[in-house]
Amino acid sequence: MLNTVYWFKRWFLSTNHKDIGTMYFMFSIWSGLMGTGLSIIIRMELAMPGKMLEDGQLYNLVVTA
Repeated sequence: MLNTVYWFKRWFLSTNHKDIGTMYFMFSIWSGLMGTGLSIIIRMELAMPGKMLEDGQLYNLVVTA
């Protein structure tokens, strides 16, 4: 339990510039992967309308995410 508290404080309450840079780098990788995945879904839907996302509301959700 003590190790979990230390981990949380180190990564979420840190003022260390190296930890903040690492968090920024990891967030940028995660954002890039999410953006790539959503763009692939949008391109597949535009290539074959109605095959991947049946509902227009779901398509709007993916486009505005």
